[in-house]
Amino acid sequence: MSSKGDANNATSSHLIDGRWYLATVATYFTGVAILQFTIPVTVQFRLGLGSQELGIAQAVLLLAIALCLLFGGRLVDAFDKRKILAGSFFVGAALPFGLAILVGLVGLSYSGLLAFLLAFGIVAGILNPSRDAILNQVAGTLDYKQLVAKAGAVQYGVAIFGYILAATIEWLEIIPILILHGCLMIVGGLAALKLRTALPPNPGKDTTQQYQRPSYSRVLNIPGLKTILCQVAILGAFGVGTFLVIIPLKIFDVFAMKATGLLAANVIFTVGTMIFSVVIIRSNVDLTKNNSLLMISAFAMAALIASIGVDLPFYGFLLCMFFWGGATALISISLRMRAQGLPYEDMRGRIMSLYNLAFICGTSIGAVVLGYAAERISLLAATTIGGVTAFAIFVASWLIQRRVLSG
Repeated sequence: MSSKGDANNATSSHLIDGRWYLATVATYFTGVAILQFTIPVTVQFRLGLGSQELGIAQAVLLLAIALCLLFGGRLVDAFDKRKILAGSFFVGAALPFGLAILVGLVGLSYSGLLAFLLAFGIVAGILNPSRDAILNQVAGTLDYKQLVAKAGAVQYGVAIFGYILAATIEWLEIIPILILHGCLMIVGGLAALKLRTALPPNPGKDTTQQYQRPSYSRVLNIPGLKTILCQVAILGAFGVGTFLVIIPLKIFDVFAMKATGLLAANVIFTVGTMIFSVVIIRSNVDLTKNNSLLMISAFAMAALIASIGVDLPFYGFLLCMFFWGGATALISISLRMRAQGLPYEDMRGRIMSLYNLAFICGTSIGAVVLGYAAERISLLAATTIGGVTAFAIFVASWLIQRRVLSG
């Protein structure tokens, strides 16, 4: 009876901590949605700059994250993941507060915005692997795949809330938006401190040496990881990169709309991701083994990206955004489940650092390249090349993995 009671208590603790974990996901990604919406509006309307400056601003944030991810992975494998996660939230909260003070004193400038994005990217480069690495400990004996899917649904769901909050920038100044972002980061840090099941390990001498001197070359040799990294980089480059740069251009230049049009596109895209995420949770499908569904989703994403450049009416464009969001959710949750499911808990931080690094590098490169192509060639050429290239590399990486495993 005692062992059964202990097991029930442990399960209850993991269920409670799962909710606190989802709270950290909700607060962080609400802030990310606010940034994602605020950056293009600020650069193109408040500062009156073009698509190349927008691409540079997006790339500064993403590359700053990328530069710190490998260090972040080493850090979270060596020390208390919970304290690192909470500390990252609290340090990250100081940055929007600081920018709000700066804007109030001297006004908004492009250089000030870039400095903020650089600093926030450094913090996010440590926060992201700590949040991802702690997931398996929080899940415990529960199904980690369900927690991954729920985290995805929460991530996409709160984005709608973040977009709506950020859309007030059209009527308000940027300072209230920054203060709100800072408050969200504080709440995220407090939620991270509640993760009692994610206590740090107490390694012996040999294990401590392993934690202190991790080898990323060893991580890269994990079977199947290189394919996951290649596919998530493509998702970032042509999926999210298109979303960050091409969609604002389409809204502002083609449809001649402002923040309201961008809000509609972002919300419809996110509704698609959220609905498909909920379907994944309810169906309890194992996306780690369903390669056919992954390839169908990749083809759908590529076709929908290409269709964004076509001269569609606004409602047709929004329909494409909805299904593009659904395809993105299927791909993203599938790849994250596969990465989280790799049975190497002592290297979890480094695995997820490489996962995030591939995504961030792909997104930042895609944002700059697609923004340049749209400005120098055409919007249709940029989206068509992006869609075809994304699907071709996605399929090639999958076929290569099959050949390696069968050989």
